[in-house]
Amino acid sequence: MDEPKSKLTTIRKVASWILMVLAIIYDLLPVDLVPDIPFLGWIDDFLITLVAVINLIQNNKEDISPKQSKIMRIIKWGLAIFTVVVVLILILFAALLIKWLS
Repeated sequence: MDEPKSKLTTIRKVASWILMVLAIIYDLLPVDLVPDIPFLGWIDDFLITLVAVINLIQNNKEDISPKQSKIMRIIKWGLAIFTVVVVLILILFAALLIKWLS
């Protein structure tokens, strides 16, 4: 009976490590959602990496209580939604700036 839960836990651990590696690769790649203009272009990199770190901690820390896990899940998804909103606003701002300058 404990086998499916153990398998799901293993899958979550591996997936969280894959997400962390992808976040680091995203940080290092020159191609970006928001160009790496000092400060503005680093916001999306920072937020994506922060979500990946929280996910990694949540899924790989053995002695985490259900309450702590729930709080981390809320923070993680709140940050993920915030990241999407910030990236969309920055893309809109860049598009408006390009239109205004041309």
